[in-house]
Amino acid sequence: FPIESTELPVFDFTPAPAISNFIFYRGDSFPAWTHDLLVGSLKAQTLYRLRIQGDDTLEVEKLVEGLGRIRDVETGADGHVYVLLEHGDSGSLFRLVPTAREGRAPGE
Repeated sequence: FPIESTELPVFDFTPAPAISNFIFYRGDSFPAWTHDLLVGSLKAQTLYRLRIQGDDTLEVEKLVEGLGRIRDVETGADGHVYVLLEHGDSGSLFRLVPTAREGRAPGE
């Protein structure tokens, strides 16, 4: 492909956090996150939330940090966000739920 046909990324993770996977949030538990990108990272051990509109990144938030390498992130049928972590020789499955205060998620 010619270089002219290459599209530049909308967001640049520098330094590279070793992205494990990502999803577009489409649940009901965090309505303010609808269509936001949830990105898991291995090296940075961080779950990021990015709000992207067109070619612009409007917001970047770190939802989870330092609990372990994030292997997977998914939205459950209940609308909650599930995060699979690896730490040492074991792992954990975490569920993100809205805070009790006004039923809102962190960062909303």
